Amino acid sequence: RLRLYDAVREYASEERKDVFDAASRRLDTYLAAQAERDGAGVDLLRNDVIAAAERVVQQASSLDTNASAWVVIQAGRLLLSEGPASRVQELMEAGLRILAEADVELLTHLRLALAGGLRMQGRLDEAEEAASAGLQDEQRLSGELRVQLLTEVGLARHARRNLEGAAEYYARALTLSPSRRAEGRLQANLGAIAHDRGDLDTAEGAYRDALVALGVTQDRRLLGVVRSNLGLLYQERGDLALARETLELALRDLDEGSEQYLGAIHRGNLGQLFLELADPGRAVALHEEALSVLRRIGDERSTVISLCRLAAARALTGDVVRAARELEEASSRAHGLRDPLLGAVIGLHQAFVPLARAESSAEPERGQRLIECQRQLHAVTQADDGSWRLSDDARAARRILEARLGALGAQDVVLPTDSLVVCIESRFFRLHEEEWQDLRRDTPARRILECLVENREGMTLADLQAAAWPGERIRKDAAKNRVHVALSRLRSRGLKAFILRVDERYLLSQELPVVRLARIDPPNVEVAAD
Repeated sequence: RLRLYDAVREYASEERKDVFDAASRRLDTYLAAQAERDGAGVDLLRNDVIAAAERVVQQASSLDTNASAWVVIQAGRLLLSEGPASRVQELMEAGLRILAEADVELLTHLRLALAGGLRMQGRLDEAEEAASAGLQDEQRLSGELRVQLLTEVGLARHARRNLEGAAEYYARALTLSPSRRAEGRLQANLGAIAHDRGDLDTAEGAYRDALVALGVTQDRRLLGVVRSNLGLLYQERGDLALARETLELALRDLDEGSEQYLGAIHRGNLGQLFLELADPGRAVALHEEALSVLRRIGDERSTVISLCRLAAARALTGDVVRAARELEEASSRAHGLRDPLLGAVIGLHQAFVPLARAESSAEPERGQRLIECQRQLHAVTQADDGSWRLSDDARAARRILEARLGALGAQDVVLPTDSLVVCIESRFFRLHEEEWQDLRRDTPARRILECLVENREGMTLADLQAAAWPGERIRKDAAKNRVHVALSRLRSRGLKAFILRVDERYLLSQELPVVRLARIDPPNVEVAAD
């Protein structure tokens, strides 16, 4: 931020005094508020800092290109730590367009900030593309910039759970003799890959190597991130006391480093630990604090995960109605991200709602709720090729669910072969153990199935026609024919015995248990839009 201030102040020459004086004064005020840790003042003034960079973009044709690029870069870095991510993207794209003649290293910094902003929004292909564009000038860049670009490509691939591809780029970056700070970050990233693969010993070794490298730099931000990852590892091993100690130390590092964004993510990690420690009230407080920051910053994927964590904790405090609403919001937000692991995370956290109802109910409702919870749990963990294990949030949710089910004396259940597993958002369904049925290119049938799942009491033919072809005016006989054809297609896909007609209403058999998943893409199926 000081470099941003200095760069803007350079422009306060006599002929451009009217353009930059106000920006310089606001930067002075901002930095004073930041130094005093005046959270409210910082929040009010941060937009003025960004406005200074936007003013540079507007006036770029009359200003020094390299100096202008530097102002925009510093504003982008501020936005990456405090959000919103969409503003990072807008400002960096404008900078690249207007300042195309700037020094190649400055343009690379713009691309790095752009890649970070896109990655935070869940736009991973575009993030990788932005970083890869910088690598086209690789031979003209310093070693440190090449390391940053390779790391950014690795992060985009890692977020897509392309672990081999991510590891390849992290390893390439390590061969360039990076700084101790960059080395520590790369070792931590390689540790996270081993952690995702379930190799906890290798992960712990990499995390400890990262701490050694970062200990020299005293970078509180990265030290906090690595310690938080170690805390999750200890939690997974079952050493909850050591996990709590490590996570609380990590959060102190991040808070002292004034790191709001990463602090929010890792505050959520601590909240998840308190849920496992059977303290859902404290977990709710931590998750609410984390969620407010993540919403503002605009990290969509982390916001979805935070909503799931909050909903699980809130359900176990007894507020299942609000928890269900938060899970609905998580599902809606996840739809545009096309990340199948988020479907597993949402699906597992949905099981906390019937679990919470079971804990507050007497028999026979308790037994019914427990079976509902177990069906949801099993449907997610048996619905794909096991890729859900790559998500530490999915693993933690499953671990907590199984522990609480065990404490309630729940007996393990096996899903009957006639259970219907429906993933409406990704347009797939299957009867348990059978092949997945793909409705991506059969929108009317998908909409009708969705209606039948949502309305177990049944739907009239007119209701189904309106749902399947919304807004279309269709003759009565043609509408009847269309609905019957769509129902026939569903029956031919395995639902013949379960789609019934009773008293002019169409419904799914009441004997058919239905498990709804937020969004899980079946393995070996290329997911594409209609």
